[in-house]
Amino acid sequence: RKRHVYHITEQGRAEVEQKGLNNTPIQLSKIIGEMPPQSTVFGREKEIAEFNENLAKSSVLVVGMPGIGKTTLVAKCLVDMGKKCTIRWANASKYSDVYSLCEAWQIGKNIPQDEASIVELITQNFANDYLVIDDYNLIVNRHAKKISNLINLLCSANKTKLILISSESVKNNPEILEIKLESLESAAGVQILGDSMPKQKAIEIANSLGCHPLALKLYQPKFPIPEKITDIVDYVDNIVLNNLDENLTKSLNYLISEPYPITATKFILEDMVGDLDEKSFLRHFKQSKFLEAQHLIRNVKRLDLSDAMKLSIHQELATHWSKICDTSRDKSILLHHKLKSDVNSATKFLHENFEELIEENSNAIAVFIDEAITDSSESNLHYFACKVALSRGEYDVIDKHLSNYYIL
Repeated sequence: RKRHVYHITEQGRAEVEQKGLNNTPIQLSKIIGEMPPQSTVFGREKEIAEFNENLAKSSVLVVGMPGIGKTTLVAKCLVDMGKKCTIRWANASKYSDVYSLCEAWQIGKNIPQDEASIVELITQNFANDYLVIDDYNLIVNRHAKKISNLINLLCSANKTKLILISSESVKNNPEILEIKLESLESAAGVQILGDSMPKQKAIEIANSLGCHPLALKLYQPKFPIPEKITDIVDYVDNIVLNNLDENLTKSLNYLISEPYPITATKFILEDMVGDLDEKSFLRHFKQSKFLEAQHLIRNVKRLDLSDAMKLSIHQELATHWSKICDTSRDKSILLHHKLKSDVNSATKFLHENFEELIEENSNAIAVFIDEAITDSSESNLHYFACKVALSRGEYDVIDKHLSNYYIL
């Protein structure tokens, strides 16, 4: 991990000598779930004030492109609220469903089957808590309807505040107040770059990168300075990623092909994790020790992979996970790579491990199989899709797959 050393200033030393150290403990908010590690917020005074004002009245949606600082801002605002509160944080993914979000919020061991009962459980027991869904935009159609219904019911109950963080606007509920994060002011961009370069050069670089926080963190002195304000995706693709050596490129390709965040010890190229982190390519989850690629990096890099490259990567990762998987979560990752590289092997693996796979990972397995059906004509996938849907009580999904299964 990157290490930062902070030295106390002469002014600070003088204040300590004069007033002494304040050892009064600070009452922090109680955080439940995987809130990403807090980092410094540069600028954003206006947005912070807007967030606090809106949250006092209603649930809030924070919108902005990947890497713009949405999660960092929300975390800071909630932790710095200055009152005792409980923050329940859920990180969404394309595999998230109502139950995985509730599990992340830790609202109880026995989650009701219908959304109305879940809302009743929350409003009766956690009315004063703040419920966060980060990366809300990643939720896919398979699970989106129930999640959207849960959110609407919570908003209608008007007892528990929701904070949604998304790279896209959410149009389904007018009761949620939207805050859009744009690029930083130039002065804040210069702060991110630090004082290792002349101020005028820092201003030039910050402005040429549109004062985008992650783009500025990714900047290295060896990079050419764009002649004009550049598109951030183009900058990441043609400058940041184009300057990687073969080992870094290969390790990044592996990491962005994993379906979930993973631990460094189970990464196929564990020795490269430090190098990826040094480039600011990684996003860490402190409690679980999981890591994943920054979403902006991941989204851009995935576009660079040809179908042949994807197939080869999934084959290698399937071999890797087959040797190390020792949990049901590991087995679901192995299934993902098998479905992407060898459907026949995947269906056999599903048959042999079905009960274990769906016991804790049915939300992800459902999406894995849906994606495989789109890419493959293997009829047995519809059979397994029906079995997963039956285990989840999704009878409309069963009807759809049964008709396809018998037609095939």
